[in-house]
Amino acid sequence: MIKPFVGSYPITQGFSGKHKAIDFGLPCGTEVRAAEGDLVVFARFGWNRGYGNEIAIRRGARETRYCHLSEIYVSEGQWVKETQIIGKSGRSGFVIPIFGKGCHLHFEVFDNGLLRNPLEYFDTTSPTPPATPTIEVRYYTVIRGDTLSIIAKKYYGNANLWPKIYNANRDKIKNANLIYPGQNLRIP
Repeated sequence: MIKPFVGSYPITQGFSGKHKAIDFGLPCGTEVRAAEGDLVVFARFGWNRGYGNEIAIRRGARETRYCHLSEIYVSEGQWVKETQIIGKSGRSGFVIPIFGKGCHLHFEVFDNGLLRNPLEYFDTTSPTPPATPTIEVRYYTVIRGDTLSIIAKKYYGNANLWPKIYNANRDKIKNANLIYPGQNLRIP
């Protein structure tokens, strides 16, 4: 398993009896990468018990979780490769801004259902390889008064490109004229 980022960032909170994860002091917007490749179990936005925007990737009996993200580039059921950029660090959810703005990556490892110290799993013999090229996917949370045309104008500068958003979200949008506040839409 590799570290879920490129570069060297401090551990701002270590693994302990009360904190069964490692917090890395990544600045806001730092690319977060899959420490192991396999199946995205969930990629969800919101409060999520204080973890904020979070992703879980399962490989066999092991699961890695990435929390407090500002952006998520993957979705549930997607297969990802090790080093693939899956999101960006942030401060969503419950974050105490002890260091700077509070931006960081809360990283957990479950092995056979038990939380383990992630430091015991990192491959320290080789540096983090470059990221696997990916198509960047952004997400947008619908607010009151939005239409697909308004969102297309905002992201593409052309309201007539709304079908791109509609087609990327057919699993969430059944009628192009009915989107709802709080929906998270993929912006291809």
